[in-house]
Order: sequence, then C-alpha cells, then structure tokens
Amino acid sequence: MQRNKLNAYLTAITIFLLSASILVGMFIPSSLFNLKFRPPENPSLTRTTLSFDDQGSQKDLAISKKDAPLALIRLLGSFDFDLKKIKSRESLVPNLIFWRLPHNLQELSEVAIRKKLFIKILLPLIIDRNMQIQKKRQQIFNLKNIGIPNLRNNQKDWIFEQLKYYKVLSHYNAESTLNIEMFDELLLRANILPIPLAIAQAAVETGWGTSRFALDGNSLFGQWTWKKGGLAPSRREVGKEHLVKAFKNLRHSVENYAQNLNSSAFYNRFRKARLKLIKNDRYVNNASSRLATHLSSYSQEGAKYVEKILKIISINKLADFELLSNELRDVSLGR
Repeated sequence: MQRNKLNAYLTAITIFLLSASILVGMFIPSSLFNLKFRPPENPSLTRTTLSFDDQGSQKDLAISKKDAPLALIRLLGSFDFDLKKIKSRESLVPNLIFWRLPHNLQELSEVAIRKKLFIKILLPLIIDRNMQIQKKRQQIFNLKNIGIPNLRNNQKDWIFEQLKYYKVLSHYNAESTLNIEMFDELLLRANILPIPLAIAQAAVETGWGTSRFALDGNSLFGQWTWKKGGLAPSRREVGKEHLVKAFKNLRHSVENYAQNLNSSAFYNRFRKARLKLIKNDRYVNNASSRLATHLSSYSQEGAKYVEKILKIISINKLADFELLSNELRDVSLGR
C-alpha cells in the first residue's frame, strides 16, 4: 500500500515537472529517467533528477507561456533549490539543465528575484561543464602516469585530439612527437571554471539574462565570431563585421566559454594565475576575484570590464560559491 502511494506520488511529481519543462526547456540525461535514485556523480549535485525523453536526444523547446519565469521558480522550489542553503552546504544543487532562458525573464519586477533565478539556471550548467572537464583531466593524468613509451596508439590519438581541442598544438610543429611538455601544457588548460567568475561574466554579458543575444541566441558570455549564424550587435562600429555567437542551447554556450578560457592565447596569464591560486588542490579565498584581473582582454572595455566583474562578485556575494568549485574535484587541481 505504501509502495502504491509512493509510486503515485512520484508519478504526480513527474507529470508536474515535465509540464513545467515544456515552458522553460529542460533536458536531463536519459540515464536518470523517471526519478530513479542513484548515488550522485558529484558531491555538489543532488541524487534526484529527471530525463525529458528516454533516448537522450537534445530537445530545443519553445517557451510560449507568459508565466514561464514563475513556473520555473516553482519548479526550482520543489527541489529545495535555495541559494542560502547551498552556500551553507545545507542542500545541494539540483541536476537540472535548462536549454534556454525564459524570454520574459525581464518582466520579473523584483531585480533580486530575477538575479537569483539567473544564478539558479547558471549553477547546474557550470557544474555540468566542470564535471566534463574533470573527467578529461583525470584521463590525461592517468595517461601521463602510464608514461609516453607505454601508451597504445588509440591512447596517443585521444591525447592528440585533446591537444587539438585545447589548441596546444599551435605551440608545436604539427608533426611533433608527443612529449611531457605537451602533457604539462594540456593540464594547465584542461582545468575547471571558477564558478563565481563564470556567473559574474554571464551576468555582465547578458544583463542578468535579459539581453537579445541571451534570449535569441542562447549566448551567455558574448563570444564573438566572424562566421555565419551569429547575431549582429545593434551598436557595432561602422566597418566592423563581427557577430555574437549563437548556440543551440545554453549548455553549448557554457562549453564554448570554457574552451575559450582554456585554449585562447589571450588567456595564458589567466591560466598560469589559476594554477598559482590552487593550494592543496583547492582554490584559495577570493580566487575568482583575483583571476578576474587577468581578463582585461575579454572585452574592448579592458580595465573597466574587470571592474564590472569585481563589482558583480562583491555586491552579489558570489565568492560564497567558490566552495562548489573546490568540492567538484576528485583529481588534482595542480599538476
């Protein structure tokens, strides 16, 4: 009898969450379908989650309801998604990945509520990307420890794929033989995103989720492109041809942002500073604020851009989320 009541309860929750997901666009990997309980892959995420379909295919769902932000707030509330509890480690971040932002997010009258909702959408996305980086980093460590002479051809091929992805090969001749310096440079780049810094940059670049690039192009970090498919800035200088990258979903935007910081030559100083701000495999206090000072090249505003990032982190007390960055790791942050 109790089992029947539990099944009915879970079914009701499933129906509610799936209906809410149609409003906001939600996707969770199909391996966790129908509220199956399993140990969390990561200590920063809850063990309860949903899949939108049983095939694991990506869903790009339209948001047409005017009350989508309120529905999203109710959905997150049902998972006890409370930022104060997360900062104090009383609760974990729900493993909810949203494909897009509600188009009428800016209609939420209270700025504080809108900011909190934006942060709640961002947190699982950033943690999800850090988990993927973490898995790669673990594999790189494992292969480095095996030793280059002992690597199989398929293992070498995988390492060269990562060297290409993180643009390490640009420092070497394309025909170069794999060496320990390549491994060290790869490990310098394949490292996680400091969560407060990522949230602050997304807030600045999207106006807390209200910009046209964020709503129409799922662009959270204002990356530029000169290829077709992007969105033209309304205030672009005469003669300029750059576009703002558009993405299929928010997850792709976060992935591209991570690759940009971890591979572009503009952020060599950022990556070296990141390694120095890690002690005993944990980020030191205020790591995100200190790393922000190395991102003047991210925007044409230069030093003013850095000031904006630092102000966002300070006013919104985003440094409290640095703990989530530290708890993600089960492999070394350093070399």
